[in-house]
Amino acid sequence: MAQGLAKLSKKGFSQKSKKAHAKASSKRTAAKKGNPTQLPKNIQRRGMALEQARITKAINQNVERVSSARALKAGDTFSMQDVKRIGKEMNRDMRREELSRKKSRVEEKLAELQAKVEEAS
Repeated sequence: MAQGLAKLSKKGFSQKSKKAHAKASSKRTAAKKGNPTQLPKNIQRRGMALEQARITKAINQNVERVSSARALKAGDTFSMQDVKRIGKEMNRDMRREELSRKKSRVEEKLAELQAKVEEAS
């Protein structure tokens, strides 16, 4: 038999298989957002797990602040405006702290002595 004479035609789903496919896909649930965590049922362990989650969230937020501030200082750009804003705020706070003049040890001692004199009189 000669090869290549008969052209293969596209065959779609039959109506029966379309219905079966639609039924199967309708039973699937949508993917849930976020990290899939299941809390312990024990009240004490549940509280500890929630506390650990809060601590982790705070640490991650701080890491994000520091890393975005360093990146902005190095001249990088961000497409995410909230990360950019957080980095700018942290850089602004750091500059403000650097600009504030620290008192020398002698000035601190003089201030303490003046406070004692005022209390005595």
